[in-house]
Amino acid sequence: MNWSDGEHSANIYLRHVASYENDVSGESISSFNTIDLQYSVNLGEVVRENSETRLIAGIVNAPDEDPPFVAIAGSYDPRTGDPRGRRAYIKIQLSI
Repeated sequence: MNWSDGEHSANIYLRHVASYENDVSGESISSFNTIDLQYSVNLGEVVRENSETRLIAGIVNAPDEDPPFVAIAGSYDPRTGDPRGRRAYIKIQLSI
């Protein structure tokens, strides 16, 4: 879902991984969801006239969901899950 109003924008990303069967053990792996949030603001006129400079901040896996246990590759499936949990970031994007 996206929203924008002039210099500001916000995004919400919902990621759903459906349940599936482990190729190695045959066990059923539960489905799971994660939500990512992002906000950005154009700072172009503050930084330099007629520039596109954006300050972007976000949270990956906002609800801090653990991926389901999978008996391969150290307890999670790296193709579908990420064990790092909630992560925040800030970045500056400059277009010249």
